[in-house]
Amino acid sequence: MQISDLIEQLQKLKDDHGDLEVLLQGYDDNICSVAGASFEEVEDDNQYPEDWQMPKGFKFVNIRTFG
Repeated sequence: MQISDLIEQLQKLKDDHGDLEVLLQGYDDNICSVAGASFEEVEDDNQYPEDWQMPKGFKFVNIRTFG
């Protein structure tokens, strides 16, 4: 998903329901409060597990949670 796609979805939710709290649901069904977001760029091919397919130079937004 691109940033613009996420913004569009969030804006529609805000327009329809107001300024809501944002929670993140993981693969294990745990739900956490979103703490923030940051720009990340992979600096080393071994920085992440190989099956994550995040080669050196890969750029992404990291959504952080409160546990």
